[in-house]
Amino acid sequence: MNSVYLNQWSIKEIESDGSHHFIGFDLNSRQIVVSPCIISFLKSTRTGITRNEKQYFLVGEPGSSTSIEKVWETWCKERSIPELEWVDITKEYVGTE
Repeated sequence: MNSVYLNQWSIKEIESDGSHHFIGFDLNSRQIVVSPCIISFLKSTRTGITRNEKQYFLVGEPGSSTSIEKVWETWCKERSIPELEWVDITKEYVGTE
């Protein structure tokens, strides 16, 4: 199973289909990535498995940057997902304040 280590990460939900996605800076590839749909998540270790069977490790605390948000917006536009159809659900996954 391939592993992805994300820094400056968050979790978004596409409300129209209920899918959840990790987004953040991949420490291995040194690129900003949006994951395929999350299929399982273990809160105690902050690890998740996505539809393509990659394991995502959430490193450090959640966060974002202008660059990360621009990648997310582009990803949504490429899939015709309007801005009002997605929400940040990071707190629901990890209980951050």
